Amino acid sequence: MSSPDDRQWIAVVPSSELTPEKPHEVVIGESIFVMIRHGENIGAYQGLCPHQFARLVEGRVADGHINCPRHMAKFRLSDGVCGPGWSLPALRRFPAKEEGGMVHICLQPLNEN
Repeated sequence: MSSPDDRQWIAVVPSSELTPEKPHEVVIGESIFVMIRHGENIGAYQGLCPHQFARLVEGRVADGHINCPRHMAKFRLSDGVCGPGWSLPALRRFPAKEEGGMVHICLQPLNEN
């Protein structure tokens, strides 16, 4: 298993473009991610809802969750777990960091579904 220092980081968006509580979509190859600045943290998640693949960038961030724009399923920003009323897998989360005025992500997920 590789250590965190061995991760490959990809610069994806200037830090200034991540507005608090507003999802920002990033496309890398054929993969879609959604980046969210929440308090002191920046989260990177799979960009499509696991239910019917709605683009989460169109969802609303509130109370520590992002809502799917299609059916309003909500996922906790802290761990990606789906809220009550739905039995969906957690969103895949990816390591994210700010460095040199850019937000970087690592394509190795923090969790696997």
